[in-house]
Amino acid sequence: MTRTPDDISALTGLRGFATLWVVTHHFWEFIGFPAISVAGLNLLPFIKNAYFGIDMFFVLSGFLVVRPYIRAAQGLGRMPSFWSYLMRRVRRVVPAYWANLTLLCLFIWIGTGQSPVSAYEYLGYLGFLFWFTLPAASMPLNAVWWTLPVEWWAYFVLPALALSLKRVPAWLWLAAILLFVLWTRLGIVSHFFAGDTSFWWQPIDYRHLRSRFDQFAIGVLAAWIFERGINVRQARAIGWTGVGLFAVVFVYVGWFVPRWFEEAIRPWMYVHFTAAALPLAMIILAMAGGWRPLARLFEGRVVMVAGVTSYSLYLWHFPIFVWVFKHAPVLAEWPLAARAVVALVLAAAATWLAYRCFERPFLSTRARGDKAGATAGQSAHA
Repeated sequence: MTRTPDDISALTGLRGFATLWVVTHHFWEFIGFPAISVAGLNLLPFIKNAYFGIDMFFVLSGFLVVRPYIRAAQGLGRMPSFWSYLMRRVRRVVPAYWANLTLLCLFIWIGTGQSPVSAYEYLGYLGFLFWFTLPAASMPLNAVWWTLPVEWWAYFVLPALALSLKRVPAWLWLAAILLFVLWTRLGIVSHFFAGDTSFWWQPIDYRHLRSRFDQFAIGVLAAWIFERGINVRQARAIGWTGVGLFAVVFVYVGWFVPRWFEEAIRPWMYVHFTAAALPLAMIILAMAGGWRPLARLFEGRVVMVAGVTSYSLYLWHFPIFVWVFKHAPVLAEWPLAARAVVALVLAAAATWLAYRCFERPFLSTRARGDKAGATAGQSAHA
């Protein structure tokens, strides 16, 4: 098989679709959770379960960011420098996030006359360590930031994880990871329902790296299979299987599983991240492997533009929605429909400016093409 290049346009579009899914969910929340249907079809299960978009982000990152290491492990290329790999991750993630953090602090200070964070908290934000520096039971200044540490700290272990596939059978490799995350989820859930919310058993950890590490790992395994080579016929079979499995998972979650952690059905909580990641990885592998019928769905102009600018869109849409719908005095008396239009226009403008000013200047030509590991980090807050 001739492998597709690093710039896999359908995966850029998939990332854009996932980001728009998350944004749609947040927009729906801010306009009051209205019932939405098209031609008699109830769209609420689709809108309210946008956290599948976050699952897509994490599996995509596992698939994309360590492909150079996988190539090296399979004898298809030189071993990348870890420092170069890490600096590429820094350029991709840090400038846009730091700009988002600093500008939000500045805007809030101008509007209220008070800083929204202490110096200690600000340093915690800069280092993706804010869960350790924020007061107990508090949320980040920008609610969507919670996904950024999940992705950031995964970057440090993914290369070793990819290289270990050379020495460990894939089934044993995956089984060990699944056992670890299952043990973690069992511990977190049982302690939470027992009333123990001590440091090691915080409910939020259920959504964080040690509990959903398998999503990145499954993406890595899909990339390993892709680099070894699959033909279009195999890609088609994998793709149809992935679509079918994801449909089953989505229907079950959309209609039979409560949304919030505190209301969730315990057995499903133990397997949700894995059940979502496996079919998503199959879909990603199929599109990368040349299954055109599905890939074409994610190569439209809207999702492609959203994919290229997904990180900035993810970072900026939520605080803009908060300001327009809750804290903008000049808009307080406007009809909801007018405020909704203003929110969408401002989110689009902020996305474009942030991408041009804080993302694009820091990306190499190759990074602009593949956007590997974009952290439209992306949210159980979705």
